[in-house]
Amino acid sequence: MGFLKRLFGRKDEELPDPSLDLASRQAGHFRMPVDEIFVLFNRSIVLTGQVEKGMLQTGEAIQIRSDNAQVYTRAVSIESYHKKVDVAQKGDRIGIMLPQDVPRSVLVEGMIVMNQRGS
Repeated sequence: MGFLKRLFGRKDEELPDPSLDLASRQAGHFRMPVDEIFVLFNRSIVLTGQVEKGMLQTGEAIQIRSDNAQVYTRAVSIESYHKKVDVAQKGDRIGIMLPQDVPRSVLVEGMIVMNQRGS
């Protein structure tokens, strides 16, 4: 009983701030290795993978890197389990739709997607 009194008797300022968890997830730059590449309707390209760190917002500028190539573009939309989302964060499994002007020939599995702050 004494434990419960101590627990419920704590002041609000002593309890952990839930916004700190969000801040720690936002820390660092977005990074996602590309698992698969899909071409939709012979024009739009979707890169899939699991976010390793950071956060990415729809419309944000990104770069896609490998040892041999770099592509600068933006995330047209982001989906997670067939639902559009505005923000992807660490641990999310997502698909990033790219603009139609990105050529499929320069993209390969294993490339790394980063936000441009991550360069």
